[in-house]
Amino acid sequence: MKKILRMSAIILSVVLVFVLIGCAERNDPGPGNNQPTPTPAGGASAGTGTTTTEPEPAEPDVFSIFVTIGPTDTVVDNSVVDWFEEMANVKFDFVISTGPEMITLLLHGGDYPEIFLQWFSNDDIVQYGVVSEIFVPIDEYIEGHAPNINAYFNENPRFKVNMTAPNGRIYGVRQLPATLNHGHSGMKGWINTAWLDVLGLSMPNTTEELYDVLVAFRDGDPNGNGLKDEIPLSGAIGTWNGEPWWYIMNSFILSVQGNFVMVDNGRVDFVANTDAFREGLRFNKRLVDEGLMDVNSFTQPLDDLIVLGQNPDIEILGMFAAGHIGMALDLEDIERSKMYAPLVNPIGPSGRRFVHYSSPLNASGTSFAITDRCHNVPRALEVIDLMFNELNSVIAYNGTLENGLWQHAEPGLLDFEGNPALYQTLYARREQAASVVDDRFLPFVLCDTQRTKYALVSDDIYDPASQQYELRLIQATQEYLPYRLPETLPVIWATPEAAQNQALLSVAILEYVRQSAALFITGGLSLDNDWDDYVAALSNMGLAEYVKYFQDGVDSARARGD
Repeated sequence: MKKILRMSAIILSVVLVFVLIGCAERNDPGPGNNQPTPTPAGGASAGTGTTTTEPEPAEPDVFSIFVTIGPTDTVVDNSVVDWFEEMANVKFDFVISTGPEMITLLLHGGDYPEIFLQWFSNDDIVQYGVVSEIFVPIDEYIEGHAPNINAYFNENPRFKVNMTAPNGRIYGVRQLPATLNHGHSGMKGWINTAWLDVLGLSMPNTTEELYDVLVAFRDGDPNGNGLKDEIPLSGAIGTWNGEPWWYIMNSFILSVQGNFVMVDNGRVDFVANTDAFREGLRFNKRLVDEGLMDVNSFTQPLDDLIVLGQNPDIEILGMFAAGHIGMALDLEDIERSKMYAPLVNPIGPSGRRFVHYSSPLNASGTSFAITDRCHNVPRALEVIDLMFNELNSVIAYNGTLENGLWQHAEPGLLDFEGNPALYQTLYARREQAASVVDDRFLPFVLCDTQRTKYALVSDDIYDPASQQYELRLIQATQEYLPYRLPETLPVIWATPEAAQNQALLSVAILEYVRQSAALFITGGLSLDNDWDDYVAALSNMGLAEYVKYFQDGVDSARARGD
């Protein structure tokens, strides 16, 4: 357990909280117009920012709590942890994760803490909450002990429905989502527009136009060095949306690697055995066969893509797939960074393009769980609810005001959505401040609604400053959103037996699809001679049962009005 702080530090931190609450009331930082602000023990009257004379606070409550932190992060002498404990009048006995298997060992071994500050899936909630009753339901305490969560539920009833287990109880709440987030549509392509200009080409709008552009990248010496060293299209495996074949497949049919299903008018269909999927593979094979898609994209890690994107002296990369452009480029190299722009996956032969979209309100799982070992569940929920306060999450991410990494926004500055900004960062990029590991604590960031409320001190999206870069990514995402499908998979709740069976089917089917797709594209399998065997193998692996799981989930969601 962390050491008890000196009284002088307590007084200083409480004064800081008074100031923050006053500023929070001025700017209304919460997800709603009446977002509650935290009241630190023994000090401030929320909404006024003034102090009152009250007795000394009681001894802090002590809770054991499981957290996962980065290899360079710490809970010892961490100013944010210290600040939060003082503000909430609580002491944490931290259990630090050593890996994903530790959670299973704790839960099955019985020696688990009172609180898990950890994401759990809906299947975990059913197994450890509904069935095993290790996770305790919190719904009866939310209205009286969780004002931040309750306010968000009232404003977003669909989110509350998604957090409700099949037995009608709520066992936890997912991090409150931002309204705009570049991750809502993360499958992106980035193309070298400087090369397009050199070659006198326009942004490709169809797959055939993309083919012509990539040929020109290969043959037209767009970097002007007289060498045939250009790589038209590349990517990487084992990273966020880095596989170019997957990006291109969405020009033919919606291809979500996490399930390979799509929903249309309430009907769930598997896509990886369709004619459209086959034609998408055929187009990808054409690119590989003609040296337009880097065959190393099927095996190379992100570090190898970075080598291509940051090649010294001269650019050699024409296009790449990545969730965000900084995965391959050095954003501090502004000249090269400006060369690349987002390219929405082109229109395919059907006259359509498909874009996967993750609705922020369609979230599932929970970011915490309170266990049956907790000595005071309502009080534990009160403490966790403070992490769902927007201003507290700003502090948890950026540190306390004293560290000089952020401030309340100066008057007149606007945020990403054109509203008066609430917060203003004072660092070039978060990575530059990341070495100050005792000045943040990411597990406490359970309210992401602040993401778009930071001030844009410049509209230059190529400025590597943190907020300008976020704006660049959001603007790129907005180019994709007009092509999103009207229906997506809803939040699915299932019995432990059904979930376990689906997990086994998913591992087998999805891995088979990915491996087969790579072989079809690179020539290990024939799209003419081996396709029927591939389709038959999928059926024999339990494909009908696999699809029925999703169909049952869609039917259940429709029945509850989701």
